[in-house]
Amino acid sequence: MNILHTSLFATSTPMTFGVGFHNVGGEGVLRASNETMIKKVQHYYGERCGHLPLHAEHIRAIVDFPSEDIRAQMAYLSKLFGKDVLPVTLNELKQEAGGTPELTPLVVPYINVPEVETRLYNELGAKSWGLPGAMTNVLKNKASFYQFTSDLALEGFCPPDYTIAHIFDVAQAAERFLQQIEDIYTTAGVAGTYPLGVMLRAAEEDGNYGCCLLYEEAGRVILIPDGDAENALSYQHWQEALANAQERLAATMNVQKETRVVISRYIDFVDSPGMSVVIMNDHVVSLGWNGQLQKPGSKACVGTSTYMPKNAYMQRMQQEYEEQTMVFFETLLRSTARRCG
Repeated sequence: MNILHTSLFATSTPMTFGVGFHNVGGEGVLRASNETMIKKVQHYYGERCGHLPLHAEHIRAIVDFPSEDIRAQMAYLSKLFGKDVLPVTLNELKQEAGGTPELTPLVVPYINVPEVETRLYNELGAKSWGLPGAMTNVLKNKASFYQFTSDLALEGFCPPDYTIAHIFDVAQAAERFLQQIEDIYTTAGVAGTYPLGVMLRAAEEDGNYGCCLLYEEAGRVILIPDGDAENALSYQHWQEALANAQERLAATMNVQKETRVVISRYIDFVDSPGMSVVIMNDHVVSLGWNGQLQKPGSKACVGTSTYMPKNAYMQRMQQEYEEQTMVFFETLLRSTARRCG
């Protein structure tokens, strides 16, 4: 049977409790950010939680505080799905379902990192849905991911030129890296015509929260923090811009958990398609490229759409590379699985 016709959250035995967990903050997406950044993003996203195992008898969503706004959101989802979705705290779920094997919940976190995997098992005895946390740990962390893909050395596949630096060495490391980029452009014959720039991302950054994009434009250095072009800053010299970027990055990070920053070469691209896949029971099935909706002047993805090539060149690129990107992605996943045992 085609897995595209199978419920993502299907289980071999009937499930009593199916639980969604929108862990966008310190327990998941931004696990190495500081408290200010975590609260900012949690406030912005709230507990939207549309990823729910609806085949279960009882549907729950783990929240910290079931406010009226959250209750209204869950009431909306209940009408949408035709099943009651109740917001509960972890302790309330533990009282309701914990300790009884036949009531063991299936919990679907937004992202299945080792920290949440361990907590759900220790506190609920629950099964956590998603890629194994050990794999997520490698793929999610920008520094670990770049190093792993470089070590993997797949023919025809590589990350953009990059270097990794300690947060408090970022400004100097980026300045040295810019010189290497200039040398590359001189060798390629595009010095002075291809925009010079770098993308600085905290290793545990996600959604562009905790990044700084810097590039030259009209004789100035433009700095875009957190993927928000509306807050762009302009500088006369690279040293000043990089020093400010380092301060801004440090202000988003929890350096007790992670100190690395990935410095990669700025790429002036025509388009940047993403790719959607379904992974189930050792099968990886591509849904094809998707469009990445971006704010003007930013590299931050703010939404996804059906991919529509912008011109004839990108149409040819899609025809030539869409299937190949899927092959690379599956190879990357399986290589990560082997590395993580």
